Amino acid sequence: MRGVTRQHEDVVAFAARQVLDMASPSNVVLTNPELLQRMLRMGGINLVRGAQNLVED
Repeated sequence: MRGVTRQHEDVVAFAARQVLDMASPSNVVLTNPELLQRMLRMGGINLVRGAQNLVED
């Protein structure tokens, strides 16, 4: 892109990838069939563990 440094292009590309990854259907519980199956099989404890990891991080 004209008038923009390579570093700024890289920063914008990185930010765009992060936003797109957040919105990916595989990262949302209700649209990820694999996660839904595991959640049902484990009684939701996997989500509790994930929340605990989030708090610890």
